[in-house]
Amino acid sequence: MGDGVNVASRLEGLNKVFGTTICVSDQIFSAAGDRIICRPLRTLRVKGRESAFMVYELLGIKDSDDPELRGHREADRLSEMTWDASGYFERGTFVEAARGYRKILEAFPGDTVARALLLACARPVSDWQETANRLTDAGDG
Repeated sequence: MGDGVNVASRLEGLNKVFGTTICVSDQIFSAAGDRIICRPLRTLRVKGRESAFMVYELLGIKDSDDPELRGHREADRLSEMTWDASGYFERGTFVEAARGYRKILEAFPGDTVARALLLACARPVSDWQETANRLTDAGDG
């Protein structure tokens, strides 16, 4: 299986974990630039790949005439709030990250990403990476 198909399969599995619709890799995020609204989820290592990469949730396509593609009206705010919390999470500052994810849940009570990552803040990093590895290997059946 090629690298692109492998990564796409893993991203599809992460949608189930985070309750998202579309996850994209760092390569897609970089290629699309400021034409899309995304928020960081986690840096993950997937089976069959040496290096870890950031996974993002696609929230919308900027300047789209299609309301379904444009994203909800508060997508920019949700993205900014998640970037803040994610920065702390990625640096291992879990108390601050948890505070950021709680703020997201106050503003967006049904946010499944913030809920999952708030729980992850309470786990040791090794446990989270092990869980992430199991989740991204779920399609190996």
